[in-house]
Amino acid sequence: MEIAYEDFRKVKIHVGTVLSLKNNEKARQPALVLEVDFG
Repeated sequence: MEIAYEDFRKVKIHVGTVLSLKNNEKARQPALVLEVDFG
């Protein structure tokens, strides 16, 4: 997949630290709940 440079410039990228990860028991399909520190 390729995108144009102008479209790439519109993308917002955030980096964080994963603090916790657990299964979401209420989800119909397997899903995870992440707690992320972006600060």
